[in-house]
Amino acid sequence: MTLQVRLGGSENRWTVWCYPPAGDEPGAGDVMVAHALDAAGAAWHGNPLGVALIVLPGARGKLYVHVHDWNKLNGRGLITVEGRDYALSDHSGAGRWLAFDTASDETRDGRIDLSADPTAGPNLMISEVAFVPDK
Repeated sequence: MTLQVRLGGSENRWTVWCYPPAGDEPGAGDVMVAHALDAAGAAWHGNPLGVALIVLPGARGKLYVHVHDWNKLNGRGLITVEGRDYALSDHSGAGRWLAFDTASDETRDGRIDLSADPTAGPNLMISEVAFVPDK
């Protein structure tokens, strides 16, 4: 699985492993991921922010998105997953996990599209993303 993040004209891609591995995909092996942006943590942020998870075509499961406003800038906005909108209110403190069911017809193209559009505050910050495929 690949995570693709777009912000303006820039785009980054990272290989992401999901557990248990889907089909004949190899597991991550001995991989440890560590990152730090500041003392609070790391996040993708933008105004707006677009994220695409590249998954197996037709994959069903649950997409988990952790949003965090650790700098207390009162970020509010609209989270959109595959055309479905979720109004995001206060998520300061420990942040908030959002869960979205994904159907096979939504991932037929091999991706899950997620966007974060702020309506208050300078941006929305996504600190973690996880996709858990159905068994």
